[in-house]
Amino acid sequence: MGLPEDPDRTMAERHRATSHDPGEAERQQALRRRLVEFVQTAQARHIHPLPLETYRGHRRYQSSLFGWLLIPDTCLAVATDAELYRLHLEGGGSRSKTPVREEWIRNAYWHGWASRWVTLEEMLVDAVARGTSRLP
Repeated sequence: MGLPEDPDRTMAERHRATSHDPGEAERQQALRRRLVEFVQTAQARHIHPLPLETYRGHRRYQSSLFGWLLIPDTCLAVATDAELYRLHLEGGGSRSKTPVREEWIRNAYWHGWASRWVTLEEMLVDAVARGTSRLP
C-alpha cells in the first residue's frame, strides 16, 4: 500500500501541465483580473481589510497580511495585494505562520458546510454584499 499523494505536489504538477494550455492561461488571467476588481470594489465601498489569520488546532496566528475573508471552511481570503490566499499553516518543517498564496486559482471551491461547490465569483460577490471582513 503506497503513501497518499502529496496535495501540494499534485497541485504543482497540475499547474505545470495546464500552464502549457493557452486556454487555461487565459482563464488564470481572467480570475486574477477579477481579484483586482474585487479589491478595487471593496476599497471603493470602504470595506476595510482585516489582518489575515492562520489557524492550527485551537491556536490562531495573526499574519502581517491584510484582506477580506471569503468562506470560512474553504480557508480562502483575498489580500490587499489582490492575491488569493489559503488561511492555514504551511506544511513542512518550517511551519510558516503566514497565509499560503494560491499559485493556481480554481474556478470553484468545496464549501463543506453547504456540501456544494461554490464558484470564486459567488464568494467575491458575497464578500462585497456582506460589507464586512468578519463573517457573522
